[in-house]
Amino acid sequence: MYFGYAVKTGLFGNLKYMKILGEQSSLVVAEYECKMDVTQPRQGVYDWGDCDAIAQLADNLDLRFIH
Repeated sequence: MYFGYAVKTGLFGNLKYMKILGEQSSLVVAEYECKMDVTQPRQGVYDWGDCDAIAQLADNLDLRFIH
């Protein structure tokens, strides 16, 4: 069984949040950073930066990432 949180990159600097995330979850879901309006702010212009940051966080903490 997996247990996780919806995360957003704006909280990555919050040490208490990150500690709880790493200790009490087995997966993360992007709150909104991987949605189309964020990854493609204008037609033909893509920015995967925040989505990639969440994927990297999951990898660093050995968590499953669902986007």
